Amino acid sequence: MLAKSAAVAVTGLLSVTACTPATPPDLSAAQRQAQDFVDAAMTSEGALAVTSGVVGPRRGDELPESAITVSFPSPVIVDDVDVVCFGGGEARLSVMVVAAGTSTSVTVPVPCDGETRPVGLPEPTPGVSDITVSGWLERGDGAVLAAVVRGTLP
Repeated sequence: MLAKSAAVAVTGLLSVTACTPATPPDLSAAQRQAQDFVDAAMTSEGALAVTSGVVGPRRGDELPESAITVSFPSPVIVDDVDVVCFGGGEARLSVMVVAAGTSTSVTVPVPCDGETRPVGLPEPTPGVSDITVSGWLERGDGAVLAAVVRGTLP
């Protein structure tokens, strides 16, 4: 049986803008909310991997330092990915799926409002050996992203 893996990545907030809100986001509360999501996701049906981490602004075209790659010991079928963001503002989540030597990427906006949303993979993908999840902040002063990769063993 494939063991579920929980990966946590933390990256520091990289900048402060002149339009700082009167009350910055409570990242401790956002991290607790993300941990609750992770705990529930790890025991949910079909969960293959769960990721969570504090995100800051993206630098250039490179993947954020918080990118997490999960390598499966044997190929799996990835059905979907659900994402949630806490802390206010808006983040972006990028998911890269590697199957049979080719890769497919999807990047979606994620409002940091605590609502779980599907990433929208085109269709279930068989033969997945690796999946990379990365996120960054588009708007706001800090947020915590969490994602669950769902699928089945072949």
